[in-house]
Amino acid sequence: MREPTTILHGGRLLQQLVVDCWAAAEQLNLRWLRTHQATIRADLYQGLADALQNDNLDANQLGRHIVLPSSFTGSDHQMSQLYQDSMAIAREFGPATYFITVTSNPQWPEIQSALLLGQAANDHPDLVVRVFHRKLSLLFRHLKSVFGHQVACVHAIEYQKHGLPHAHILLWIAAEHQPHSAEDMDKVCSFILCFGSCNDVNLCSLTNRLYGPTFLTHKGTQGFMDWSHHR
Repeated sequence: MREPTTILHGGRLLQQLVVDCWAAAEQLNLRWLRTHQATIRADLYQGLADALQNDNLDANQLGRHIVLPSSFTGSDHQMSQLYQDSMAIAREFGPATYFITVTSNPQWPEIQSALLLGQAANDHPDLVVRVFHRKLSLLFRHLKSVFGHQVACVHAIEYQKHGLPHAHILLWIAAEHQPHSAEDMDKVCSFILCFGSCNDVNLCSLTNRLYGPTFLTHKGTQGFMDWSHHR
């Protein structure tokens, strides 16, 4: 028996439902953190204690201090932790060797084949995210065979208009595999402009006005891993 798809035809109403469900779950998490400050040992955080010793103290800004731990996505402590980890990598290995941006393509066949009649990619954001995450995971594995031994990798995923995710990647490559000349760079990177009819399965399609060419473009139409090293 085929699963009913009425809710998937909701378009923006479906997206509103998803946002409302996420907000409800987020509110539950925040309420738990507010009522379990002793459980997460919030007394060990010195923010309020430091504020009391500040000469420029504004008493109107003081109140009950609720601590959001680093395990809460988007909290100040999580952002600080990720920043400190990234800076520690840069301090140990120096500047990153490669900066790569990967953008999802709503014309990917994995997305188009799963859409219902009359739907666009932005009507099915969960599908776009799942396909992008899978392709990004495969890309990380493929990069190891392209650039040589990796000593560190940092990436951040952002969302642009129409809910399309894209990732910014920093790669640190071992010294023996780093490019030291234009010839070395040409082995892993080149620039290609696509005019007219572009291959719809390009990792970044010019027809979508997103980023244009990227480090890696797909040169085939059958498998995801049939790559040529282009920028």
